[in-house]
Amino acid sequence: MNDEMFGEFVASVREGGAILRGEKKTARSTTIEAPDVAKIRAEYDLSQAQFAALLGISVRTLQN
Repeated sequence: MNDEMFGEFVASVREGGAILRGEKKTARSTTIEAPDVAKIRAEYDLSQAQFAALLGISVRTLQN
């Protein structure tokens, strides 16, 4: 890593710290809305157990 790249890296880490401390706002943000899992499962006509198995998770995790 050359000096210029290292300087950019250090500046980036410092900027990240300022954002975490609330001293600076992020340049952009992304909001992801939670999907309606019950609706998706119903559209595929799957039981909770079948849907959980398809996703590779436990039924309890699906319910949470």
